[in-house]
Amino acid sequence: MAQVYNHPTKDRAIDPPGGGGDDGGMEVRVSKLEALAEKTGERLVAIERDLAVIKATGVSKEDLHKELHATTWKLVVAIVLAQLLPALPTMLKAFGWIK
Repeated sequence: MAQVYNHPTKDRAIDPPGGGGDDGGMEVRVSKLEALAEKTGERLVAIERDLAVIKATGVSKEDLHKELHATTWKLVVAIVLAQLLPALPTMLKAFGWIK
């Protein structure tokens, strides 16, 4: 059978009866949480203000889609022209348009 270690505090209650059992540090912890809650509230107000500005001046998904579509076609045309321009003199000679 295993031995049981008798810790000196095994008979002491975790929270003494009639007391808070906070070891005197609860007030400090609560004040830190309250300060954090105030800062969180201020940050939330700033985020809401920024979001309102973005909604008022921002573009929609449709606008972004249209712009992306136009840019894609410009890029495709540029790539095709970049590939065709070096071969253009050879093609014109093959068609007999230049000698």
